[in-house]
Amino acid sequence: VANGLGYAHGHGVVHRDIKPGNIMLSAGEAVVADFGIARAITEAAGEHLTQTGLTIGSPAYMSPEQVSGEGEVDGRSDIYSLGCVLYEMLAGEPPFAGGTPLETLARSLREEATPLRSKVEGVPPDVERAVHKALAKKPKDRYETAEALAEALTGGREAAAARALTPARIGRRWLRIGAAVRSILPRVGAPERGLDQDAGAATDASSSRIAVFPFSVRGAAEIGYLGEGMVDLLSTKLDGAGELRSVDARALLAALEGAVPDIQRARQVARRYGAGLVVLGNIVEVGGRLQLSASVYRTGGGAPITSAGVEGQTDGIFELVDDMAAQMLGDLRGGPGARVRQIAAVTTSSLPALKFYLAGEQAYRAGEFEPAVEAFQQAISKDSAFALAHYRLSIAAEWVGRTELSFDAATAADRHAARLSERDRRLLEALLVWRRGEARRAEDLYRAHVGAYPDDLEGWFQLGEVLFHGNTLRGRSVMEARPAFEEVLTLEPNHTQAAVHMARMAAGERNLEELDSLVDVQVRMHPESDRALEMLALQAFSHRDKNQEREVIARLEHTNDVTLIISAWSVALFTDNLNGAERLARLLAAPSRPRELTALGHAWLAHLLLARGRWEAAREEFTAVEAADPVLALEARAQLAAFDVVPGDQEKLALRAALESMDAEAVPPSESPNVFFSVHNDLHPALRVYLLGLLSVGLGDPAAARQLAAQLEIMSAPPSSEALTSDWARGIRALALRSEGRVSEALGTLEETRIEAWEPHSMASPFFSQAFQRFLRAELLREAGKPGEAIEWYRHLGHLVGTSPFELCLLPLALY
Repeated sequence: VANGLGYAHGHGVVHRDIKPGNIMLSAGEAVVADFGIARAITEAAGEHLTQTGLTIGSPAYMSPEQVSGEGEVDGRSDIYSLGCVLYEMLAGEPPFAGGTPLETLARSLREEATPLRSKVEGVPPDVERAVHKALAKKPKDRYETAEALAEALTGGREAAAARALTPARIGRRWLRIGAAVRSILPRVGAPERGLDQDAGAATDASSSRIAVFPFSVRGAAEIGYLGEGMVDLLSTKLDGAGELRSVDARALLAALEGAVPDIQRARQVARRYGAGLVVLGNIVEVGGRLQLSASVYRTGGGAPITSAGVEGQTDGIFELVDDMAAQMLGDLRGGPGARVRQIAAVTTSSLPALKFYLAGEQAYRAGEFEPAVEAFQQAISKDSAFALAHYRLSIAAEWVGRTELSFDAATAADRHAARLSERDRRLLEALLVWRRGEARRAEDLYRAHVGAYPDDLEGWFQLGEVLFHGNTLRGRSVMEARPAFEEVLTLEPNHTQAAVHMARMAAGERNLEELDSLVDVQVRMHPESDRALEMLALQAFSHRDKNQEREVIARLEHTNDVTLIISAWSVALFTDNLNGAERLARLLAAPSRPRELTALGHAWLAHLLLARGRWEAAREEFTAVEAADPVLALEARAQLAAFDVVPGDQEKLALRAALESMDAEAVPPSESPNVFFSVHNDLHPALRVYLLGLLSVGLGDPAAARQLAAQLEIMSAPPSSEALTSDWARGIRALALRSEGRVSEALGTLEETRIEAWEPHSMASPFFSQAFQRFLRAELLREAGKPGEAIEWYRHLGHLVGTSPFELCLLPLALY
């Protein structure tokens, strides 16, 4: 294998995917198969070389330069991969392995391979040295040529014989190997397993499942976006036509990392997703006219089973795709009269809108959420009925805390849902339910969706979101979200949003090795993403590495408000480092920050100090909150007093008087679009009644409390949490019943609460997450003689909960 690679490298061909599955034996000789061989044969025919800079390979065998994308990949990358194969042949396992592809990649970047001598006895020292030299992190530290590796492995005997071969003989041998690949593949089980040998067995290929791959594009640069764009356009067109189901476009694009595959590669990727049909095509632009051609292949091999070609003006791309799909479906599904949905009915008829939409998708995948929001808004400005752009705007806006925009965008998508495919309509239905905070129903809908579309990235990710952010409100663990996010990372290893959630869970579980793997790979791949600093903060404060903490703090001092808020939120809830969380909260409270952010910072500080029993220091922080935002200070202090976190009747009396004199209708709404500041807009009148009811119970007046609960029940609740005011009323009644010793009735009343809140609101407000009522429920369960159930509710308060730093003050009580 090394000698063959040496010859290929000498002719400018780098294989890029050396692994056991691509090395086969035929008549006693090694045969190197797959991408590199195909390119070698193409080069022999006088055509183009493999492009450099493409991230191609299998995680367990990829060189560090392939993983990082830094520098040019040359033959020394194949030497590294062959070193991994040799190591596995001798030790029984690859040099770097992890629980997930990301963890494997991170270990290959960060760690040195364990010496072979500690893995297996009897390895000759010369062989061990050769293998470890091949595995050097830096290309310059490896063998310069593959022949040099062969010579080191064999003491020069085989290499000398190889040098005696003439180039012509070696060249003929490579051409023979390439020609043999097609006949060998059916006899060798490994290549049928899918994209990566270490990724597990592929799903059985289905003749009703079709994978559309990026088209090659030649012509004006302005149409370059159509290469990947055809994956979305044609996949949407074909999905649901008769029995056909399209493979998720994002999953395919992630697997290819932007490359246009040849038919062999396309078949391998398609088999991974259970597709029995493959579409490959070309786009040629000449003088403002487009020529589109495409062919459909079976993944099992053979010539195209149908082809289609159309021609027309550039601005008629949608009609051209319609015609092309109609031709394909006519052959695939019984004649030219097969009913084909118009692509304008499921996407858009505006070419500028499509361009902005695709730009938004690219930014979102890179974790750059503000540019994604702007691009989706531009798409909608070009086509106001572009339902898919409204839907994606809702998703992206949520990640920058713009909940009003997110909610409105989802509602707008629903108005134009007739223009969505069946798959996207199902996703939208589930999203709208989740936007209303209905975690139970949303979970059911997303589980049904991924059951119908098992490769749907969006479905798996949103299921993870519901479990991660909604479980705590239901007394369940956020860790139930792990399998969903793992599925996302299996389909798209570079998925920033899933990696962020996995990093939070790894930090919460003190799985620092997994945390480091996630951070290393994601920050390297997406250093400019909106969540890179959050992940670095998680890493620094989880390790309690003082130097790294200082570096992160220095960067956070100059970052935008959203990144700083989310980083402080994440460290507070997932690192078990309250001291570190206080340091980040003090960044929020810095005098140079906007007034609303300063108030939030002091409020978080007060609750963090209460979590450590520092009451007097917490009072000082509340004084600072009052100076910046008197309403926030009053509402937060009243809740603490009502649940005796800060005890004393004098405190309750003073706070009740302040609430009674408060003109809640006159409280001006926050003008910030950020949910951490606007979460209580228009809700202060209901909050005032709720807090007065709680304080009335604490001051021995349950009758007044019940009157306030009745008043609260008829007050309006926000559309994102329609049961909120009713839940608050039940909380007042439960607390009143408990004060009268009627524990069973109190528990029954509280168990009727729905506790439904959309994720951003529960993150920003303890009133939406009903943290104190969840604590009351745990207390009532304990008092009712149900300690097992009580423990589950105590367990999900304060830490690793995905809700709010406001409830950390309950942590000592819950632990006690």
